[in-house]
Amino acid sequence: PALAEHQSYDQVNNMLRSILAVAVWRQALEKSMHKVARLKLPYTLSKDVHRKTLSMNFSGCKQFSGQALTKLVEGMSGLAALETLHLDLSYCESLWSVDELGKCLAKLQKLRHLALGVSHCSRITDIDVLSRNIGQL
Repeated sequence: PALAEHQSYDQVNNMLRSILAVAVWRQALEKSMHKVARLKLPYTLSKDVHRKTLSMNFSGCKQFSGQALTKLVEGMSGLAALETLHLDLSYCESLWSVDELGKCLAKLQKLRHLALGVSHCSRITDIDVLSRNIGQL
């Protein structure tokens, strides 16, 4: 007989919810920033504490701004087991700072592989915080 409750059930549920959150994140953002919050995507992602890899593509997303990055970083902050991060922010013309991402990377102590695309983000003028924390990987 199946158990009514088990710690592994919670882990699997968090993993499945996180997979769905990552899959719909860009679509939700393109509708509105409020949709990302209303769907609790950052919270859902952060609960997947055993996730080792995260790959997200926001290339060319006009709605990806500093506020969107803040929400993404909020979700990534709980990913203590994260080893590999692929994040494409290329051509995100509304993005002007990646400082919060840099601060977040410093806290992801198991992170060993980072692929970050920020080409053609013409408003980003300072990457000191980001580069300082990438150097600690």
